[in-house]
Amino acid sequence: MSEATDSVALREPAHRVSPRAVTYWRVSALLGAVIEVAIVVGVYVFGVPSVFDDQPRPRWTTALPVVTVVGTLAHLIVMPPLRYRIHRWEITPTAIHTRRLAEHRQPGRATEPGADRRLHPGAR
Repeated sequence: MSEATDSVALREPAHRVSPRAVTYWRVSALLGAVIEVAIVVGVYVFGVPSVFDDQPRPRWTTALPVVTVVGTLAHLIVMPPLRYRIHRWEITPTAIHTRRLAEHRQPGRATEPGADRRLHPGAR
């Protein structure tokens, strides 16, 4: 990057995403969660008894599905509203400016914790 673009301070984009995005993110996460929980419960019900035939199940085998379900519920409840608060966008005559939750941060990018800000010059 040139020195001119490195020294420009980015302001916050002006617009929030649609409130319907919260429902979309929640349904999308729910679809993944159903598959995840089905696999964990399936392994617990069908896989674990075959390994421990005549012995009682170890406690960790019961804790794993419980932790998975609790973590999944927490993700479904917390993540969509958090994303809604963070995501922003704005289109100007010269660029498209976005801010989103940084789920996959790129090494070496200097941004505030938990957010990824981008300016897409001439992207119209």
